[in-house]
Formats: sequence, structure tokens, C-alpha cells
Amino acid sequence: MAKFGPINIFILVFDTEAMSFIESDVIMPPDRTFIGSNYSNLIATWWNYIITLNGMPPKLSGMFLFLLGNVEGVNPPLPAQPQIGIFNDSAVFFPVLCEIYAQADFPNLDTEIKRRNKMQTALASPKILRAHISDGTHDIKLDGTGQLSKYYAESPDFMFDVPGGAGTLANKFKPPMKPGSSRAVAGGYYLLLKPPNKPATYDIEFEGERHDGYHTQAKYNIKFT
Repeated sequence: MAKFGPINIFILVFDTEAMSFIESDVIMPPDRTFIGSNYSNLIATWWNYIITLNGMPPKLSGMFLFLLGNVEGVNPPLPAQPQIGIFNDSAVFFPVLCEIYAQADFPNLDTEIKRRNKMQTALASPKILRAHISDGTHDIKLDGTGQLSKYYAESPDFMFDVPGGAGTLANKFKPPMKPGSSRAVAGGYYLLLKPPNKPATYDIEFEGERHDGYHTQAKYNIKFT
């Protein structure tokens, strides 16, 4: 009878959670849509929503949680926010760095092309651009335009409705945004996080700084139930 040496059996174990928490599975690319909305449309909706806020944290708008950074610049950065709870079939949308030009604030920008060119110039060559998303065990880190340029998107020319009142976000900009409705163009480096469709907790941190020195950053803890 033939004799055989010892047989080594290797069992390959895959960490399925680690495989599911990768950039392509967590972040929706700008050329895709979620419940009929793409990045371009969401940017316009985001601006018209967040400009009405008079407190933090932001609330869920339909199937989307819209987050934002500080609008006051470096002094002070937005402090870490209390945990926000949302359903696990909801998406999260936020800008790492963004800009908007509305005709009400810039009367000389009286065409879409002028507004878009001005916005693109403001966002060119950012000094800081980074985002960090963690589920507590696994991390997605995006740093610099090399990793975030694929998430750059621009809105169509849209109607921007700025409310009056001292308590709204519009009055925290320097100078404050003029109340009323006017045409606007917005854009920036945005991220749309897909719904996890299961209970999960994300720590989200992002920071951006334009070449003119405007700086924004924020930290959030999102609990999907």
C-alpha cells in the first residue's frame, strides 16, 4: 500500500464585513442615482434645504440626511455633533468643500456661464480636502484631490430661495446672503453615502480649505437603525 505524507489543509476565511465596507460599496459615484436623484440635483436640493436651518444637527429630508460643515471659517470649526439616528434605508449627503454663487448676492453674475466660471475658480486647487468614514472597525480615508476629484459635481442653474430672519444659516455667511429668490450655480466635492440597509454606526469627519483661505470642517456620528 502506498504511503502518503501528511496533508495540509488550508481554510481561507473571508471577513465579509471588511469586504462590504470599501469605498465603492459605501459611497455612491456621481454618475449614479438614488431614488431618482443624482449629485447634480442633490446639490441644488441641499442648498435650498440647509439655508433654512436655524440650529444643529440637521434633520432628515425625505430619504436623505443632509450634513454640513461650519460656515464661519476656522474660528471656530463646527464641534462634534450629538449622535444622529436615522433609518438604515436612508442615504447621507454632504460636501467636503463647496461653493455657491447666486445672482442676488452677485448682480454682475447675470448669466449661468458667469456664475459657473466664478464658482469653478473659487474651488480650483484646494489647500485641504479630506474625508474619513468609519464603522468602528473599518475605515475609508480619502485625502486630496487625487482621491476626491472623482466626487466633484456641479448643480444645474437653479432657483435659490434664501429665507429672511436673523436665525437662519444665511445670516452666518460673511457677508450674509441676501433674502429672496434668484438664479444660482453651486458645486463642490460631495459624498453620497449609500444606505447600509442594516443597523450600523458611522463616524464621519471631513475638512476642506479653499485657496483663498476659507476653511470648513465637521464631525458627525450617525446611527442607522
